[in-house]
Amino acid sequence: MCRVMVVDDEPLVRDAVAHVVSSEFENIELAASTGSGDEAVELASRERPDIILMDIRLDGRGGLKALKEIKEFLPGAAMVVISAYDNFSYARQAIRLGVLDYLLKPVNKQDIVDIINNARLQVESRSVPPAVKSSADNPAKSEPPTDYDGRIPLDREKELLDYMEMENYFQAAEKLEQICEEVDERFTDEEKRHYSRELLIVIMRQIFTSAGLEKLEFTERFDRSGFLADLEAAKSGSKALQVLQEHFRRMLNFLLDDKSDGEKPLERARRYLEENYDGAISLDEVAAEAGLSPSYLSRSFKQRYGLSFSEYLNRLRLDEARRLLRSSRKNVGEIAREVGFNDSNYFSRVFKQEEGIPPSQYRRQS
Repeated sequence: MCRVMVVDDEPLVRDAVAHVVSSEFENIELAASTGSGDEAVELASRERPDIILMDIRLDGRGGLKALKEIKEFLPGAAMVVISAYDNFSYARQAIRLGVLDYLLKPVNKQDIVDIINNARLQVESRSVPPAVKSSADNPAKSEPPTDYDGRIPLDREKELLDYMEMENYFQAAEKLEQICEEVDERFTDEEKRHYSRELLIVIMRQIFTSAGLEKLEFTERFDRSGFLADLEAAKSGSKALQVLQEHFRRMLNFLLDDKSDGEKPLERARRYLEENYDGAISLDEVAAEAGLSPSYLSRSFKQRYGLSFSEYLNRLRLDEARRLLRSSRKNVGEIAREVGFNDSNYFSRVFKQEEGIPPSQYRRQS
């Protein structure tokens, strides 16, 4: 059983977490809840939670100080900061304490579900017995470094964030490349991993706060958990730096698309569908082509065009099928395959649902 402790001075937040834990998870329970940093340390020592959700501004000890003390006797706990304070210094301190994530309030039910799921995965990965983890496949991870001995001047990062705030995205990309080159040259492998994760979270916070995106749009467009998972999966620190730059370019493409007068991501998705509907096409494939997450594409596509992704795809296929039924002598099975249906029986069912008659009858009446 995985156990959660929530520390927040807002009773509504504590109640929301308690409700989500009890209603959404079978093998997770609420171990403790408090609005005080002092009580948080005492409760953590007594209850030994696996997951800790912590606010920053608290009565008594502040959240960061409480987390630092708790980490000394619960080094394996997954820690998450949830705060209303969009402060670079707070975020940097939290990340260097080894927190799993730094979320800005307000948080909704799905935010809580996602972060608890991610935290549980981290806890479970840390609890696998040594006999199961081979040292070759799972090298020991060191604690995040508290500083980098001045090897990367902070003004480099400030310049990067300033470029982003001013929407000078190409200069921002060049600055990140420069930073990554210096990190790759001067840092150990494990430091490269930690730094990549740290900087990615800082960059995503900067985009969220300065790009004017709604929170749901930001969450769906920029898959924070997926990005961080890609960094964790990198085979080396140098590869993690490459992954960081790849995801950064992807985020910049989103921002440039939003400001461009050219083809927008949804238009690109629709065009790709219209050009490739006759193949084995999927939502994930089209989303990747458009540079969108599948969930964002699915929701936004219907809002924009009035049809779901699958409805629009079938509409394209059926339009072509009607044309072929009227103008060719190909049998129904051949037409089904030509327009993208692998199963002629399924094609006939979909066709009849749309037209009210089967394909063979449609041909006779045309």
